Amino acid sequence: AGRRHAIALASAAEVLPARALTRYPGAPRSIAGLTNVRGTVVTVIDLGARLHEQSSNRPNGSILLVTYRGRPVGLAVDDVVDIYDRAAAHARGIEMLDVDLLLAGILAADDTASLEEL
Repeated sequence: AGRRHAIALASAAEVLPARALTRYPGAPRSIAGLTNVRGTVVTVIDLGARLHEQSSNRPNGSILLVTYRGRPVGLAVDDVVDIYDRAAAHARGIEMLDVDLLLAGILAADDTASLEEL
């Protein structure tokens, strides 16, 4: 709460309202769970837990769908506020996040294999 981050618009696909997620045993705390988006099972990462140890997986939050290695991944966030260009985000003190770096090490290239390993 109180921290603002931005990702490249090219990485963002859609913003969804928060919804119930299915947790799976053994998953790290930063993985909030799984959800179904129009017939596709999507892993949802708790962005707050990943970055700051404070959960962003709240009933009134949002899920920001991003593309990671050609597949949809959800980021549980407190809110999606606005669209800024990089210069404006920087001027406002908003940290730019690289989706590939953010998700590296959490999700394997083949999500099915990573789910089986958990």
